[in-house]
Amino acid sequence: MKIKVLFAVLVVATLLAPPTWSQVLSIAEGWRWPQEPTAQDPQPNVFTEPPGPPVDRPAAWPGEPLSVWLTRPREEVRFLEGDWHLLLQKIEELGSVGVVSGNSAIRHFAVGSYAPYRIGVDAWGAVEGEGIDLRVLPKNWAYAAAELPVKSYPAGFAFFDESGALAQRIILPDSSLHAFRSLVEEFYGSRPEFVGRPIVEAATRDTTVPGSISGLLDAWALLKDEHDFEQMLSLHNVSRLDALKAAEGKFTERLDLASFPTLFLKLVLQQVPISVFTVNSGCVQISTGTLAEVNVRPGLLDLKQSDNGSTLISLSRIAEAWRVSKPTSRGTELSLELYGSSGEPLAYFFGSRNGREDAIAKWRETLSALSTSATVPK
Repeated sequence: MKIKVLFAVLVVATLLAPPTWSQVLSIAEGWRWPQEPTAQDPQPNVFTEPPGPPVDRPAAWPGEPLSVWLTRPREEVRFLEGDWHLLLQKIEELGSVGVVSGNSAIRHFAVGSYAPYRIGVDAWGAVEGEGIDLRVLPKNWAYAAAELPVKSYPAGFAFFDESGALAQRIILPDSSLHAFRSLVEEFYGSRPEFVGRPIVEAATRDTTVPGSISGLLDAWALLKDEHDFEQMLSLHNVSRLDALKAAEGKFTERLDLASFPTLFLKLVLQQVPISVFTVNSGCVQISTGTLAEVNVRPGLLDLKQSDNGSTLISLSRIAEAWRVSKPTSRGTELSLELYGSSGEPLAYFFGSRNGREDAIAKWRETLSALSTSATVPK
């Protein structure tokens, strides 16, 4: 009898215990991918709960869309209102956190400090803390929610765009629950009326104005800093993908989709540092360092970075891969860019100047060796 009672106590204690960081990491890494979409089932976000019976897990699926969060009881979820910049500035009080962000094809997870949080130009926010490097655009977030620490769910925050897709999720350790509850009380809001307006990607803009493309290529040739690239596109009213297509053969090359995963297998052997930019409409998550591990599974490419970041790529959801060169005052900047089926940017990969002196040369050499595509997508 005593043994049964002791066993019952241990089971209850285990169920009520706060999640450990190893559990939190498994939340971000342990999912299966959604099935391929059908005509009646539009392409889901990479975070979407896979079809089938509910999965027994210690926390909510890392990227459930807003429509799923709205079905959960008030004891598990509180919806929030207020100034998102102010809320993000206060995340620093919560100590070490996990951050998950991504898009229809790529997910990135990192653990570290959400500080300092700075507000920059054009309403962008920036985090350059230990382990976490982010650029966020809260004006593109329409909804936010707090997940309460019940049923072994880890506490945290989630931010969604107008379509209800997850832009960013912040996962908290149990040590910061008091500060977390204070933030939830401060930003507590009403349950939203979710319409689910689709996000229209600006994949194609009007480039029919005479001279717009030639002017773009002239400006491209005069670049001195790769950070001026987005401003150049804006000035010429050209989307990023349209610009790559216009510059094909001069500054860009379309790559064979089967060839780009081999880049990472070579980089992990050479220990060449890189920077990975995972993007969506409201967040850019950055990871810089050498690759500690590269795992290739059917349809998946899993990159483990030396900064403890993790990037998971669904290869079937990559529609286009491009090799892009930009002239700068330090020499030619060479990058790999991945795009989805609607022309939306998914991720950018750059060589990093941190580390060995020959790192950039090795990056250029390895990227330049990738095979180009013989076919042009319609």
